[in-house]
Amino acid sequence: MAETAARSVAGQDKMIKNRSWIIWLALFVPCTLWAHADLDQREALRAQQQPWPEPPPELALKVSALGFRHFAADMMWLASIQYFGAERNLSDGHFRLLVPFLERVVALDPLFEYAYRFGGVAAVGPKGENVDQANRLLEKGHLARPEVWKIPYIRASNCLQHTGDQKCMAEGFTAAAGLPESPAWLGLLASRHLKAEARDSEAFELLARLVENTDDPMLKLRVEERLGTLQTELDLKTLNQALARYRLRLDDANACPNELSELMDNRLTQVPRSPTGAPYELGEECKFGPPGFAERLK
Repeated sequence: MAETAARSVAGQDKMIKNRSWIIWLALFVPCTLWAHADLDQREALRAQQQPWPEPPPELALKVSALGFRHFAADMMWLASIQYFGAERNLSDGHFRLLVPFLERVVALDPLFEYAYRFGGVAAVGPKGENVDQANRLLEKGHLARPEVWKIPYIRASNCLQHTGDQKCMAEGFTAAAGLPESPAWLGLLASRHLKAEARDSEAFELLARLVENTDDPMLKLRVEERLGTLQTELDLKTLNQALARYRLRLDDANACPNELSELMDNRLTQVPRSPTGAPYELGEECKFGPPGFAERLK
């Protein structure tokens, strides 16, 4: 009986000890979780308050790569994605360090096409933040990958949306339109901006090539209409220049020919005709116009 009582007491002590461990664990686990959550919150707040570190210098990266430049480029690419994925960098100049990070990537791997395109789009904010940086990256990309039409297209689109630089638009859209696999409609877009830059002859040549190379009947019709309009404008410009030389020869600022053939000289050897084949007309005050122009003036 004594042995049984001893065993009963020992069992009760063991149960009390087990229960105490359970109580301690019930208290310890929530406290531990709370401490970790608090530490995570403090670390996140500290990270928010500290600026994102600048990317390392290009020379240091090239030297430290020890010949494994593609591997180093991949590591810098991952660092660029990590930077872009941190939401706090959105309010810091709209990812102002994204282009510097990507410049390190392409310095190690100049043929990495997507890095140029990604930076050209993602680094530019809604108010044109970082557009100059992005366009410089795209310029490098066009030199490194001249066969990729999307790179000059993105640069021209940035200028169209944010800078208004007509030269940038004309050059970018024209370069893109002349590359393989570019959509045919780019020729129309490029010709419009070439004309805005007073590069009418280049716009005409671009559209003429587009008419020859496209199989899309609707696009061909639009291009032919644009060609006709552009041809008329070029012809009228030529006639006005010939009129200026005609007046200079006669030493009469108001001289006006009776026939267009009187304007012919060593620079105008043939009188142009309109795209329809009908002759151009002289209206009142010696103004040139397409067929029917003089009649409409009346």
